[in-house]
Amino acid sequence: MSGRTLDDDAPAAFTAVDLKKVPEVDEKKDWANAEYESQNGHAITEDGVHPTEEELRGPNKLRRVSDNIPWPAYLIALIELAERFSYYGTTAVFTNFIQRPLPPGSRTGAGGHDHVSGALGLGTNASTGLTTFNSFWVYVIPLFGAYIADTRLGRFKTVCWSVLIALIGHVIMIISSVPTVIIHPKSALACFVIALIIMGVGTGGFKANVSPLVAEQYKVEHPRIKELPSGERVIVDPAQTTARIYLYFYLMINVGSLLGQIGMTYSEKYVGFWLAYTLPTIMFLLCPIVLALGKSRYSTSPPKGSVVADTIRVFRIAAKGRWSLNFAKFSRSIDWDRARPSNIVRENQGERPAWCHWDDQFVDETRRALKACQVFLFYPLYWISYNQLNNNLISQAATMQTNGVPNDIIQNLDPLALIIFIPICDHVVYPALRRAGYNFSPLKRIFAGFLMAALSMVWAAVVQYYIYQRSPCGYYANGADCAPAPLNVWIQSGSYILIGFSEIFASISGLEYAFQMAPKRMRSMVMAIFLFMSAISSAIGEAFNPLAADPHLIWNYASAAIISGVAGIVFWICFRKLDAEQDEMNEIGKGKREDDEIMGVHGLSTYLHERQRLLATTTILNKKDLVDKGVEKAIVVDAWSFIYRVFWESEDPWVYGGEYESLAQNITRVVQGWRRIGLEPHFVFDGAEPLLKFSQHTARIQDTRIAPSNLFFRTSTIRRNEPAWLRDNRIIPPLAYGTCVDALLKLDVNCTWADAEADPRCVEIAASLGTWVLAKDTDFVILNAEDYLGYVPLDQLVWEYEHDAPPSAATEVADEGWTPATRGKSKGRKRSATVSKGFVSHGLIPPTSGEIVAIKFLVFHPKTLATHLNIPSTFLPLFSSLVGNDFVPQSYRSRFFDRRKSLSQQIERVGEVLHEVLSTGQDRRSRIGKRIAKNMAARGDATSPDANRPSVATLIQTAIQELLIRQGTAEQIDEMVETVIDAILQYGAECDPAGPFHPCMPRSPHPYQELVRRQYTHAYASGQFSPEVLEIAANGCMWANLFLENPDAESSVRTIATELVTWTAAVINDVFPIGSNSDDDASVMSKDADTTTQSSVRGEDEEDDDELISVIEEQTDSEEERTRARNRQMRETKEDNVDSRSDSNDPYYASYSSGVPVALLTSALKKLRRQQHEHSPSQAHSPATASVVTSGVVSPRTEESVASFPFPQPQPTAITTHCRSSLRIVPQRLAIPTLSALLDASSRGRTLHSSAPYTPQWKWQGPIQLQPAETRFKVFLHAMQGNTQRIRAMVEPKEDAGGNDWLVIVLAVRWAVIKAAERARTVSESKNGRNTEEMKWKKRDAQAFILSCLRVHSEMAKPQDTTAGTSDQQSEPNLPEAQPRNIQLTSQILVAIEATQHLAQALLLSEKFAVNGVERKFSGRRFHQALTSAGQLKSKDVVDQELFMALWKAVEEDSKAEWWGSDAAPVGDKAAKRPSKTTPYSSVKNSFAKSNTSLFTALANLGNDW
Repeated sequence: MSGRTLDDDAPAAFTAVDLKKVPEVDEKKDWANAEYESQNGHAITEDGVHPTEEELRGPNKLRRVSDNIPWPAYLIALIELAERFSYYGTTAVFTNFIQRPLPPGSRTGAGGHDHVSGALGLGTNASTGLTTFNSFWVYVIPLFGAYIADTRLGRFKTVCWSVLIALIGHVIMIISSVPTVIIHPKSALACFVIALIIMGVGTGGFKANVSPLVAEQYKVEHPRIKELPSGERVIVDPAQTTARIYLYFYLMINVGSLLGQIGMTYSEKYVGFWLAYTLPTIMFLLCPIVLALGKSRYSTSPPKGSVVADTIRVFRIAAKGRWSLNFAKFSRSIDWDRARPSNIVRENQGERPAWCHWDDQFVDETRRALKACQVFLFYPLYWISYNQLNNNLISQAATMQTNGVPNDIIQNLDPLALIIFIPICDHVVYPALRRAGYNFSPLKRIFAGFLMAALSMVWAAVVQYYIYQRSPCGYYANGADCAPAPLNVWIQSGSYILIGFSEIFASISGLEYAFQMAPKRMRSMVMAIFLFMSAISSAIGEAFNPLAADPHLIWNYASAAIISGVAGIVFWICFRKLDAEQDEMNEIGKGKREDDEIMGVHGLSTYLHERQRLLATTTILNKKDLVDKGVEKAIVVDAWSFIYRVFWESEDPWVYGGEYESLAQNITRVVQGWRRIGLEPHFVFDGAEPLLKFSQHTARIQDTRIAPSNLFFRTSTIRRNEPAWLRDNRIIPPLAYGTCVDALLKLDVNCTWADAEADPRCVEIAASLGTWVLAKDTDFVILNAEDYLGYVPLDQLVWEYEHDAPPSAATEVADEGWTPATRGKSKGRKRSATVSKGFVSHGLIPPTSGEIVAIKFLVFHPKTLATHLNIPSTFLPLFSSLVGNDFVPQSYRSRFFDRRKSLSQQIERVGEVLHEVLSTGQDRRSRIGKRIAKNMAARGDATSPDANRPSVATLIQTAIQELLIRQGTAEQIDEMVETVIDAILQYGAECDPAGPFHPCMPRSPHPYQELVRRQYTHAYASGQFSPEVLEIAANGCMWANLFLENPDAESSVRTIATELVTWTAAVINDVFPIGSNSDDDASVMSKDADTTTQSSVRGEDEEDDDELISVIEEQTDSEEERTRARNRQMRETKEDNVDSRSDSNDPYYASYSSGVPVALLTSALKKLRRQQHEHSPSQAHSPATASVVTSGVVSPRTEESVASFPFPQPQPTAITTHCRSSLRIVPQRLAIPTLSALLDASSRGRTLHSSAPYTPQWKWQGPIQLQPAETRFKVFLHAMQGNTQRIRAMVEPKEDAGGNDWLVIVLAVRWAVIKAAERARTVSESKNGRNTEEMKWKKRDAQAFILSCLRVHSEMAKPQDTTAGTSDQQSEPNLPEAQPRNIQLTSQILVAIEATQHLAQALLLSEKFAVNGVERKFSGRRFHQALTSAGQLKSKDVVDQELFMALWKAVEEDSKAEWWGSDAAPVGDKAAKRPSKTTPYSSVKNSFAKSNTSLFTALANLGNDW
């Protein structure tokens, strides 16, 4: 694993829990059962035990059941009941209110027993038109309600505001029906229409958000295993639970609808419309009351920004050039991979366009949302049938004998049927279907709903036919003077009951499907689109108005029946294949398995998770078998995986900049926990970023650093400060690396720093120690070596601890004390082999209480994976490159795999192809054999010594041709082969024994350069040299280590760090020419080298000409070409370590599986590279240009002999900086002058300090790194603009009182202040005098920073109990608000600290003063508290006031007034306003020599003004 970024949405930390409180793991509540579940291939997380692929979809799949519904969901359902009561109660009387005139003698519209109620008397067409408009209006507004919820207010607030708006509409509706208004039809109509519009706004905003809000109350996202009291193991399915929630939600809708419609129809018939409109308004008042009472208990999601524009753009890019009138063809041809940012960046020549704001997951979410919207396109045709209930069927009832029953009461049979049959479906029908093994999925239910709606309209058409036959008026039965037909109105029941069943199947399933298929940030919008289909249906219904009158009503119902039936059949034909994809699509964006696309092989994490039973073994390490017996077991840890995991599991607030001491204590807890068991960790850190990963690394920074920052500043202040929001959008603090290194070194932990990618080095060390690699990167199940025990996911650790009960005897102990837990054939569950009474804690961080007695984890071995895929383990790197990893372009996946294939299916496909190529390729008569023979002839394999055996390149080419969906040109395939070879070689990269700086040296190195290389190598190997600084030397580039910052402002890295990066690069360029290693300087091996010179680096095997010859061309124009050239320089892998195991008895097949798995493949590829070079005269170096490369072993030389070699003058150069520009990472060239030119220029333009002029001498011979420490220190202070008396005095005494521990802190805050002021001045000048005071640091800001560091320092001085919790939030529960200006100050100071450390490391000053680990003094939370609370700024709150005064005077000394913002006077210190006295530097130095006082006492006494 390499890189500094990771997905910010990692799983929440697991806490120590009593097994008796974890029913998800086992109802019997003991550790043995939990052990059984893990041993049988299940992943155990906070949601419980996840089912395997076989349990989900295998032949013996487990039955699925729903979970319990949380009670907040019932509260929201109660709100929905009240709202639907008011809505349906009001709209139930609309038809009569509009269509019928006032009954004779009535002033309220009541018709009594003998007449039909009415008011406006506008007729059937007007009634149908207005009611249809109302349906259209209330289902168009949800689009706007969803937009407001997703971008501005959030769902809960939008619901509250919608309730208020709807309440106003209800009041106006009452006004339209009061007797004094209703007798004036035009006035009543005006009030009615206004009320209709206002109520529609409130109802639409309510509907779009209440449906997803109710389902969000259930928080479990993944299926889990549960054992019922009967002993049956079932799957608790969140999808089934969501379906159950919506069943009862819809039940509440129909209870409200039934009560409202029945009550209001009788009210309007016997009292009047004013009562029919008043009672729903009174019921509606229940909504705000319940919303207010349950406000603190609802689970809500924050607004996540507008996704409409990005969704449209993603769809347009994916569909570009694929538009077709054939919808099915168009839908299948959409290429979603084209819209992925990784592909867009590649097509845009490595730059990310400013309009590309999304990540790869957003593309998947858009695809998923549009899949749902495709399903919804059929719903307008369904709603045509349903809408007949609201108008035409009511009118139909009026033409039959009602026997005193209101004609609009019959429609209540629909909600009554729903109330009766929803519980029956939930408790009888659906469980019976699940027990029978039939998956009655949402799509199947929707299809059934369409058919039921068609049958309902058939029933209505038949009834209408008999009405026409029996009515005295014939085909004009709706006439005002026509007597009712002699038919009982209850014969309509069939239509209402059938439409009720169709609602259960189609409408409820549509709500469920809309919620399930909608990504979290699109839920309201997708739900609004679903509701908008009703609006479209209403618009279509307007076209059917001519049929909604006599004598065409039979055709009206018949047309609706035909449309619904045909639509249902076409729907099923189009979407029957979508059922198989639903489980996979439901996982998109849920945050549990998203690391599949982040680290390692794409999709392999999911593949391993799904097949744990087949691929993983469970290992238990007992304390009694290790520590108690004096046995120590080594483990290898991928350091960056470890850092990220510790951060994700910690509960420290990240938004303030990081709690580094707390992070260090958590790291200490983990290491000490391992040591208590008997494990000794060996950490391996990444080096410089491989050039092949640059595009992927850029995408990760943008997705995990810039995107969360943008979302933070685009979210409301209240919402973005909520703990849940911050937990879901975390960014790892930028100084975590240095904190981890410092903590590990203080624990005396073995650490190794790789030259580049650390993964091969991890496996190499693990093999030498005979142990595992603990990481979160599936590359470790690809890499292999003899004695390597396998890959252990860091998030799968389970700690076992106890309080009182001693551990029982272990059943079986293997070599060196570790117990392999193998799966037995018995189906019974075994008791734990570790303890009889105990507790377990899941996660990397061990429990804080109890005695740790064992640790358990899953192990994945490359050999097991290779056997499962039926390929040699040698070819796992090729398998990884074909599936897709960090070194292969994402676009290859779309060329290899059908978009409909899941990640696991893609992995299986690659395994099948490789197996066929390797196993059947020897048969030249087979199709693959013929293709191999053709490729061998094209590549010239027939001329090789082994003419019958294809080269590795030929096998790679054949595999690529087999995978390609559409064959490309010969040039395209050759390019893909080269790319795959480069990716494979990354797995075989080895560390240079001469150190990571050896490739940076020129062909003919000067002895001075060799000496500096030794010093740098020693510093790097001891953790005193950051990989970021190595990146400048090795790759000539600098990556911005971004944190939370305002995307609209200039990046803090550009503002604060640019000048210090220039100094750092100039220092390195003073000895190693930056960039020369990737141009024409290359390492060349020669057998004729003079034996008196430094020995050459060469391979161990002398049988072949394995000497490494430079094949780098002249300077190339692209990083990709330079990367491939550098890969061809990699040394030959050792081949004497042979793995005797074979993957097959087939000699041809086995010939590729013997030997060290990775070494054999990479060795063959490197040999191929040399052969290509030997046959390419244009690339060969002449003997005159070749030179011997030193191995790092330098013969002793006298100073005279060294001086006889003139040191070459450094030349100006340039590096590439990768910094943020708006919302993307933009590479830019930064000119690097020579160090001497930089010193001279800065000296001429700067006065070091005003009180005592001090002119450093910049004359020396050789590189700066070989000069005395005092000279290097002066250069450092000069570069930092900190060459003042007090700062120099901080490191003057030989036996100081700790002043050098604070030097970086003091210089960093000074530098941040200076650069912020310079930026403010630049902006002010460019903006015509714009006020930029807020961009500057105030003195109180700098004091707050020092005070916060001092408080942490005082706490660090106290004895620490690492077994206890590390967070002090319990004592200070109130966290400060993360204000934008404070965030920007934090970002600046973090960048300043890191840049200061890098410059000090380049100058090799770690011996002079403390450089690494100083960031542990910084607490972002305390800094923000000090910035926002005046009380925190008082120096008396600090334990050591002398120390505070001395540090502040060092920061403030010789500062200029323009550096500081307004209100610069120190808080509470009147003396600070007095002018400072100046003391000569010599007196400062003498004061330390003559006085026994501490360093800071002397510093504080300077000037005597405190």
